[in-house]
Amino acid sequence: MDARPKGPWMEAGREAGLVLSAQRGDLDAMLGLMRYYQRPLWRLCFAFTCDIVEAERMAQDAGRRALRNLRQLPSGQPFFPWLARLTRTLAISRLRRASGDGRDRREGHLRRPNGERWSSGALGAHHLEYERKVLDAFAGLSAEDRTLLALRLFERLPYAEIAIVSGLALAPTMHRIAALREIIELATRDEKAA
Repeated sequence: MDARPKGPWMEAGREAGLVLSAQRGDLDAMLGLMRYYQRPLWRLCFAFTCDIVEAERMAQDAGRRALRNLRQLPSGQPFFPWLARLTRTLAISRLRRASGDGRDRREGHLRRPNGERWSSGALGAHHLEYERKVLDAFAGLSAEDRTLLALRLFERLPYAEIAIVSGLALAPTMHRIAALREIIELATRDEKAA
């Protein structure tokens, strides 16, 4: 039921070959891995930061860190969950440096994630309001919770791999993601229904 999806993932044999070559010093193999997972990595970084510029910086830092630490990737382990865990560690250390205690003090969005201003017109105003509610609810979550949702909903990682990345047991990971989905859903309901 929770098998790895075929779409965004590299074939296991090809990935294993690239990882092995990269671990032996083949720069082209490492760049191939990073190029393949560039978008999922950026989306993960955006989930942590909710900021385009910071997400780009974090993705670049995570890529450099992955390049330096690739030999630590255990044989047979998929690359992206390992990269996601490395990125998570980097993001948590950045949050701790920025806030002093590791808490995320991000407020609601003043702009859309693509940098455009929020503007509503007659056409599509209800979609714009829904989008704003979803993004505000997402931004209101902790960086850790945003990452759990991003790994499951955007990257479609199986729960077992998300548990490895997050350091939580499988059952608590599944329950936490379900609760986060509920939080987002509740935030998007009309005030009349609430």
